[in-house]
Amino acid sequence: MSNQPPSPYGQPGPPPQYGQPSQPGQPGQPGQPNQYGQPPPYGQPGHGPGGPSPATVSSAGRLPGWVVVGSAALVCLSAFLPWVTLGGESFSGIGGDDVGGAKDGVITLALGIVALLAGLGRALVKRSGGLQVTCSIVALLMGLLVALVAVIDIADVSDLGDVLDVGVGIGLWLTLVGGIVLAVGGVWALVKRR
Repeated sequence: MSNQPPSPYGQPGPPPQYGQPSQPGQPGQPGQPNQYGQPPPYGQPGHGPGGPSPATVSSAGRLPGWVVVGSAALVCLSAFLPWVTLGGESFSGIGGDDVGGAKDGVITLALGIVALLAGLGRALVKRSGGLQVTCSIVALLMGLLVALVAVIDIADVSDLGDVLDVGVGIGLWLTLVGGIVLAVGGVWALVKRR
């Protein structure tokens, strides 16, 4: 211990000597806990590898993930609904005949399953971080691809409608709506991280 008088209130005291504990009111040395339970400064021990631990995601922060799950489920269901009507017959998106792109439902079904898994990952993640961002980006991309497939198929069926008695079925319209909502949900999931 030194024989120096204590510092006036609020003024820093002399620095501790090597091997001596720090004085009350002074910040601790690296490896020593700070007073009053304060976390150590950024970059000091106690923050874990790579900095502070990620924040917990609130239930409101998980809502975009559930929107992605719902719209992906709509896309998957729409693949089995009528995409094309020809006279009195209708063909689902995964039908055997390639009438106006009626086989493209297999593509949107696969994209919908990937988006559904990404949405579940986004909705169930408890900490914000890389997985949350990755799931959001995957959902956005799947939504854009589903909407693109739907727009192309609607245009193909409309072109056939000029020559034949062909119409766009409810499944194709729901695929378009599901793809748009999926893309919007992906953007929302990227923006709303907590």
